[in-house]
Amino acid sequence: MSVMQQCGPGLWCDELKNSCVRQSPGAAGAPCDGASPECDVGLYCDAGVCREKLAAGGDCTDTLSACARGTTCLVATNSSLWCVPYAGLGEACDPRWSWPWCARGTYCDGTTARCEADKLPGGSCADSDECLKGYCDYATARCVALKAAGTPCTAHRECASGLCDSASLVCNDWLTFCAP
Repeated sequence: MSVMQQCGPGLWCDELKNSCVRQSPGAAGAPCDGASPECDVGLYCDAGVCREKLAAGGDCTDTLSACARGTTCLVATNSSLWCVPYAGLGEACDPRWSWPWCARGTYCDGTTARCEADKLPGGSCADSDECLKGYCDYATARCVALKAAGTPCTAHRECASGLCDSASLVCNDWLTFCAP
């Protein structure tokens, strides 16, 4: 979930002010500075201008967020970066990558090096990447559903918001930090 969605439609979380602020996203060609989600959906900030995201094969060397939905920015053999499509269910993947290489709803199986379907709560797991809308409870090696705000937690990965308060050990909601 993006920060803009966590604050609500048309808002984004200004972390310096700890509040949600109104956002008028820029259209293609509008000026931007890359410091906030200031370009419209499907655009990214490139050298101070909102531009269309890059399709598969586009050079993303200067901006990792430049790739269109369904693609990711990966290193090519010559050290430059290119937008490539995510691997689909059953397709080959590289389990050594630290970011998602497989399409949403799948994970890269370390044994088969193939994209497998994410597991439902209760399914066996070795890593949270394997769990559909949940996390891997390492003590039980089972996928568990994400916890709602106000629920006890021990790690960020357990919370739907991604925020486990280290003092209270309770899942926080983004609205705690970003109130409109």
